[in-house]
Amino acid sequence: MLHSPCIHARKQPNVIDLCQLEYNKFACPNDEGTCALCRKLPAVEKNIEDAVAHLKDLLNEHQQLKTEINHTHSPIIRDLPEEILSRIFFSYCWDKAGSMHEGKLVFWRNTHAPLKIGAVCRTWRQVAWASPELWTEIVLKRWPSNASYICNQYTIAKEWIRRSGALPLLVSLTEYGNEENSEEWDSEFDGEESDAEEDNEEEDDSEVDDADDDTPTTGQWPNKCICWKLTLRLAEQCCDRWENVTMDLSRASFKYIASNLKLIPPTRNLALRSRRDSINLRFEGHKILRLWRDSRFGPQQVALYEPIRFGHFDINWQHVSCVRTERWSARDCLDLLRNAPQLVSCSFTEVSKFWHIPEPVTGEPVICHKALQNLSFHSQEWAVTFFDHVAFPSLEDFDYPPYHYRDLPNKIDDPSLLPFFSRSGFPLAKLSIAAHMFTPQYMIAILATIPSLIHFNVYCQAIFPVPVNEKTLMAFFLRHLAETATFGSEHHGNSQIFLPRLEMLELTGRWPYEFPWDCVPDIFAYPSNLEATNRRPLKSIVIDTSRPHCVKGLPDVTVARLVTLQAEGINLNYRVLQVGQEAKLVPVTWE
Repeated sequence: MLHSPCIHARKQPNVIDLCQLEYNKFACPNDEGTCALCRKLPAVEKNIEDAVAHLKDLLNEHQQLKTEINHTHSPIIRDLPEEILSRIFFSYCWDKAGSMHEGKLVFWRNTHAPLKIGAVCRTWRQVAWASPELWTEIVLKRWPSNASYICNQYTIAKEWIRRSGALPLLVSLTEYGNEENSEEWDSEFDGEESDAEEDNEEEDDSEVDDADDDTPTTGQWPNKCICWKLTLRLAEQCCDRWENVTMDLSRASFKYIASNLKLIPPTRNLALRSRRDSINLRFEGHKILRLWRDSRFGPQQVALYEPIRFGHFDINWQHVSCVRTERWSARDCLDLLRNAPQLVSCSFTEVSKFWHIPEPVTGEPVICHKALQNLSFHSQEWAVTFFDHVAFPSLEDFDYPPYHYRDLPNKIDDPSLLPFFSRSGFPLAKLSIAAHMFTPQYMIAILATIPSLIHFNVYCQAIFPVPVNEKTLMAFFLRHLAETATFGSEHHGNSQIFLPRLEMLELTGRWPYEFPWDCVPDIFAYPSNLEATNRRPLKSIVIDTSRPHCVKGLPDVTVARLVTLQAEGINLNYRVLQVGQEAKLVPVTWE
């Protein structure tokens, strides 16, 4: 049995300690013979020995009875092949672990699920212990003021990693706490050199060897627990199997890893953040921390959350295809694009200005990134310092900005957008924009540059005053769609077709007014012309709402045309959004 290398892990409740029976027995000093107490002691010890033996017999009998009960009550489960039983266990643990959802790694539903399975019965335990796929998620945590947790965790993690065999691993390293207690919390790393020396590495290895020998120790720092350092060393031993990794660590832990460990970067996903030291790291200098033994290889997907920015760590960007960032400067975003030639999908959230980071200036070369296909960009300010310096000729999906952010810019008609659209000439298929950020004329001018558009999403945040009336914007846009419903109209010649490939129009978010349904029939032309080749292939309008309702007050002729359009296969739907439920589409009805 493996023991923790630290004294903190020795505190175990409900355990009877029999070590007091291990002592050197001396003869009674009474000259006249053995005294009454000395004669009584062997009898008590004999009774204890008999009680222990009897207890062991009872425990064995108890275990055997539980096994027989399980066999009697669950004959079907008992007769299942081990391969089927193992697969059931794996499904219980959640087979989506290790995937990326909105830029974040997905973990087990229950971190300790394999241990719970093994506690049911002997058969389940044997199957679970022999199923390495159940042990491929390694979650290691460091809690403030809870040394015993860290020490017990080390003991469990050592066996856990062994049971994972040679399979790829999903690893999570997390430190909890805040900056107020950072000095006391990081005292374990006192005395660490910024650059590891050979003798220091040998000394650290000796600590691990002592732990393997089950020798309780507090290491070279008196009165300080070293179990977190040993836990990081334990993670290092299996780093050649890291596939998906997330690290949410203090600055001290990151520096310890960079100075003392030799890690291999994960092959698939990497997520880095430091919630404990957000202020300290945000304004720290750009000295690169080298976490990896060999940075020539790296992950395919990277997520860097505040305060981690570009240049803080030695990440090989050459083969990265997907990136999500949080609170970067425009300069950071541009540096990433320069160094990640195979980047396909990118999400820049909360792009901000920092007093110590210079903004891009006019005259700098434009970065033409030919691989990028999906871009989501959110900033509280105009993005002029970013979009004036980039071109994305392969962009297919552009979200500016993501609608779920409340702190949207109140300024309208960002002057850098139209030149960016014209310069890129991309085959954009989907565009998502915020209604309040555009005047009708500017939005039409931008849309005129992307005849490839298939899916147009316009959203509204009706939770603060906005500088543009969304109702006016949408009415103008719908009238323009109606005027250009067929090609070669009096307003546009065949060489200037407006959105000739548009198939879907979405209105997402909180729209505070009734949708102008009276404009809709003319957008689709007459039902008899739906199959005509000279009309826009628009097939669907979807509007977000929490309460679908029957539309009232329209002229009978308009209602008749709308009903006919629905009968001909045109989708006019509400998307019903309710808390705690999945969104569902409901056809619009008329009265």
